[in-house]
Amino acid sequence: MSPITVQPPAQRRIRRVAAAALIAACTGIATGVAQAADTAQSPNTAKRVSGTTSVHGSGGGELQFSGFEGDQVNFDIRGHTTEADSPVSVKGTFAVTHERPDGTLFAEMSGSLDCMWVAGDVAVATGVIEEYDMPGLPELEPAGRRVGFTIDDGGRHDRIGWSWAVTGFEGDVSPCMSTAPFFEVERGWFAVHD
Repeated sequence: MSPITVQPPAQRRIRRVAAAALIAACTGIATGVAQAADTAQSPNTAKRVSGTTSVHGSGGGELQFSGFEGDQVNFDIRGHTTEADSPVSVKGTFAVTHERPDGTLFAEMSGSLDCMWVAGDVAVATGVIEEYDMPGLPELEPAGRRVGFTIDDGGRHDRIGWSWAVTGFEGDVSPCMSTAPFFEVERGWFAVHD
C-alpha cells in the first residue's frame, strides 16, 4: 500500500491557480479564434457601417397558385444600405427564376435594388428590372419596371412575398413597398440584419 501524501495548502493553492490560469488562457485563445472567424469577411459580405441594414440569401420552392401548381420559383436577393437610416442608399441586386414542372423556363428577371427598409427580421426591398427572359409571357416587356419583395427571416422558416403576385407587371410599385411575405421558403434561406 502506498502512503497517502497530503500537500500543504500553499502547494494546493498554487496548483489551483496554475490550472485556472491554463483554463483561462485556453478559453481566451479559443474566444480570440472564434471572434476572428466571426469578423472574417467572405467575398459575398460587405463590412457594415453602424446603423446600416442588409439582406442576403437565396431561396424558393413550389408554387400552389391556380394555373402554376408544381412550378418552381427561386429568388436571390443581396443588398445592404451604405448610410445609416437611409433606405435609398441600398446597393444590391435581385434575380428571380420561374420554371414549369418539367424544368422549362417560364420567366426569369434580374435587376438592381433601389430601396430597402428593415425592421427586426423583416426586410422590404424594391428594385428595377434590367434584364429578363419570359418565354411563358412573351407579350410582357418588364424592363424598367419596379418590383417589390418582402423577406421574413424566420430562421429555418423563412417567408417571402413579391409584388407582381398581386399587381402583375402593369405598373411600378412605390419604393420600399411590397406584399405580405405569403410564400414559405422550402429550400435555401435568407438573412436579414437590422
